[in-house]
Amino acid sequence: MSATEALRGIISTPKYAATAIAIFIVLAPVFALTSGLIVPPSLELNAIAELPKIGMVAAIVGLLAVNVAVLRRNMDMNADSGKAVGIFGGVAGMFTSTCAVCQPVWLIWIGFGSASAFLAEISYYIGAVSIVLLAFGLNGQLKAAEGCDTGGVKKWKRQLR
Repeated sequence: MSATEALRGIISTPKYAATAIAIFIVLAPVFALTSGLIVPPSLELNAIAELPKIGMVAAIVGLLAVNVAVLRRNMDMNADSGKAVGIFGGVAGMFTSTCAVCQPVWLIWIGFGSASAFLAEISYYIGAVSIVLLAFGLNGQLKAAEGCDTGGVKKWKRQLR
């Protein structure tokens, strides 16, 4: 079974599709605020947000939601989930910014505004690294999902211990 077939099988299950949608709905506003797409005081859209960076943040949120849904499925099937590389991709996504002069707003809130100004310039690179880490993590999760038939064997081995 290929990774795309495994993903299609997982997402076609209503429970895991609902998980991915719920995670996307919860994380989309969080990433919109932290990346500068929405300006916190007035909650208006940022007029100088760049469209490619907005797409990058949307891709990060979508990949993170799918990663969580596949992780939930692997946990339900007692499949070995492997490394949590996808989580690092989500954390890296929190450092992206959607405008050319804005740094992530949460760094300003904790007092690192001037120290983090360079992040606005390298936001494309941070977003690309985040997407690569999320895709790599998803690939690892899907490989674990392919071997889900061994879940019963793992339970049996645990009972023998």
